[in-house]
Amino acid sequence: MKSWRVLQKYLSLQIHINKEEAENETYLEIKDGTVFKGYNLWILGFAMVIACIGLTTDSLSAVIGAMLISPLMGPIIGLAFGLAINDRGLKIQGIKNWLLMTLVCLVSATIYFLINPFDNSTDMLETFKQAIIFDIFLAFFGGMAGFIGIIKKKEQK
Repeated sequence: MKSWRVLQKYLSLQIHINKEEAENETYLEIKDGTVFKGYNLWILGFAMVIACIGLTTDSLSAVIGAMLISPLMGPIIGLAFGLAINDRGLKIQGIKNWLLMTLVCLVSATIYFLINPFDNSTDMLETFKQAIIFDIFLAFFGGMAGFIGIIKKKEQK
């Protein structure tokens, strides 16, 4: 019985997430992530072109790389956090910028495929035409990991 308590205490220490950052800092960081102008606009456009190249060349690493540099999660996390704390302004900003970012993604992908000299349908392009439930799980758990990354206090120097 004692070994069970030791194991239970060890596990609780390993998975517990301490409050490491002031709530106001977390709020401001999430709000800043929903902003869509300047650098974020350019990064998103380039990420979409990288993803399109990856789809055209059947390169999974390019598609994953595009997902890693894409700032698209900022407004999604802002919307979810706004819903959680009932902040109307954050919800509106998250929705507005998410829709705007989606439009930029569609426009940049459309431009790429219109000027793309290659007219071939790769296996990866065919795969991404149909979403499955695991794609939704991937997005959900990616968002959860991103949120934990935001609330985690940055290391002190």
